[in-house]
Amino acid sequence: MIFSQIKISKSKIAMRKYLKLIEKIEQINRQYHLSHYKVKLLNMVAKAYFANTQIFVGDLIHHKEIASPATLHASFKSLINKKLLATKYYMDDGRLKEILLTKAGLVHFKKLECALVEWVLQV
Repeated sequence: MIFSQIKISKSKIAMRKYLKLIEKIEQINRQYHLSHYKVKLLNMVAKAYFANTQIFVGDLIHHKEIASPATLHASFKSLINKKLLATKYYMDDGRLKEILLTKAGLVHFKKLECALVEWVLQV
C-alpha cells in the first residue's frame, strides 16, 4: 500500500512539473498573442528551418486539417505583421514565395528552448 502511494506521489510531482512547462510555453506564446493556429504554422516553419529545408506559402495554406485556407492565410499574415516570419520570392520559380523564420522568430524559439532546458534541469 505504501509503495503504490509513493508511485502516485512521484507521478503527481512529475505531472505538476510538466504542467508548469506547458504553462510557461503558453505564457511565451501569449507575449506574441499567438493563437493555436499561429503556433502550428510557426512550428511548421521552424521545423523546416531547423531541418534546412524550404517551405512555401502554399505548404502552409493548404493544411485543411488545421483550419480553413482563409483562417490559415489570416494567421500567416499576422505572423508576418508580428515580424516572426518573412517571405521572399523563390529564385527558381518567381511564382512561389518561400517562408523564412526571422530573427524575432528565432528569439521566440530560443525562449521556448530556455523554458525546456529549465524544465529538464528540474526533473
